[in-house]
Amino acid sequence: MFKKDKSVLMSTPEVKTIHGIEIKKLPIGKYIKLSQYSVTLIPDILEAISPDLREGEIALKLPKFLSMTTDELMSMLIRIVTTIPEKICEVVSALLDIEKSQLLDEHNGITPVELMEILVSLWEANDLSSFFPLGRQLLDKIGLSAQTTGSKDGSELPQK
Repeated sequence: MFKKDKSVLMSTPEVKTIHGIEIKKLPIGKYIKLSQYSVTLIPDILEAISPDLREGEIALKLPKFLSMTTDELMSMLIRIVTTIPEKICEVVSALLDIEKSQLLDEHNGITPVELMEILVSLWEANDLSSFFPLGRQLLDKIGLSAQTTGSKDGSELPQK
């Protein structure tokens, strides 16, 4: 007589609390907000990842970043978190609508391990596992797929 309505459960995003911070599925608007941070964040992150990267080489490396495996991405994420935690905490606070001080407070803030657990939970809650493969598909469809140069360093150039 009383059947459960699956659509109600599907439309209600699951919320998980990790270290006092709610982790939930984020709307596209949050990712747009993230793009506003990219004006300074992306160059800072790229410098942290590849200090030898010269200005103007970012576009050449973009296909390589988009074709990363999950393991490579997590390895890069570890380098980012250990190199520029304040920038990462700015992004996390903007995405999760929490005060940056909640993360960075020197007495009550989170530890680096807790930050990683929050990031992993955020990744899982938003099922970003297919994001990069879909990004590669999109690049292929619009003609910007990666093409190797044949050099030993494995650098890639966008196709024209």
